[in-house]
Amino acid sequence: MALQKIKPLDDFLFGARVYDAVKKTADDEFVIHPADNFIACALAMGAPLGNWSTVKDHFADSGAVMPTGARVIGSNGKVYQVGSGSDGMTDPTLGGAGWTDVSAGNGSSSGGGVNGSTPTAYSGDTAPAAGNVKVGDTFMTGTGIAAPFSKETLYTWNGTAWAFVGGAACAFFDWVAPAYNSGGGHAYNFGSATAVVNNLNVAVSGDTITLPSGGIYEVNSYINNLEVVDGPLGAYEYVGTKLSINLNDTEFAADSSLRVLGAEFPVGSSMSFWMGHTVTAKAPVGPGMTVKVFLETSRGKIPAGSAWRVSVIRVG
Repeated sequence: MALQKIKPLDDFLFGARVYDAVKKTADDEFVIHPADNFIACALAMGAPLGNWSTVKDHFADSGAVMPTGARVIGSNGKVYQVGSGSDGMTDPTLGGAGWTDVSAGNGSSSGGGVNGSTPTAYSGDTAPAAGNVKVGDTFMTGTGIAAPFSKETLYTWNGTAWAFVGGAACAFFDWVAPAYNSGGGHAYNFGSATAVVNNLNVAVSGDTITLPSGGIYEVNSYINNLEVVDGPLGAYEYVGTKLSINLNDTEFAADSSLRVLGAEFPVGSSMSFWMGHTVTAKAPVGPGMTVKVFLETSRGKIPAGSAWRVSVIRVG
């Protein structure tokens, strides 16, 4: 090997030996470390420096900024080019400032760019910026996603918004009702209920829950309540119960039951019986739709401890 080739090679290897991995520098400022050499070559060739997360950490540790024009590979596999070094620390796949999508196929009929045909799968707790996605891209939300998205739910970009596909888009509330000693309407208390699951990110306020976005929802309510009523006042006693679901304070679905108790019960005696209700309401709703659930009784008492469940499931 020619002498003029050996010397640079020796400097290169020597630089690798004296490089301080903690300080991210070499003791000899005239020695080029392999990482710096690689970055310089990539910049000269217009090639990606590597995965953005790794490249970002390298520049952060060394106290340097990413060179203008540097290209990186985002977590979605696309190639991005930074306009200024100070912008290089923002995530390009989430719409970070200063980045330009320069993927192969961007602006053409194929490839993985914004206008390409190859779908890109996103995931996490932050939705990608609209300018970084194309029709057919998918987004799988994480467990920390905020409304109006649902947790652990798959969406697809339709050109203007993230459209619901499916997943764990549901909310379940369990409540142990207090004693009701008189007839009339009794509202489900979401504020006192246990949110077994709230992947829908519904907002809870007292007797009301608010759905975070438009869609088609299936609301179910079930109570298996033991009623204890006073004895007949005459020949017959009528005891009715009704479970209803209200959407935006208007009754949408209900289930009613009526029991006729015969005159064989003496005046002043008491009667106990089980009466269960299940109500299902499926409706397309707009953003901000409120849901309330009521139990109405014509007479009698409902003892404390009646188990009452409400579930809301997005189906479209």
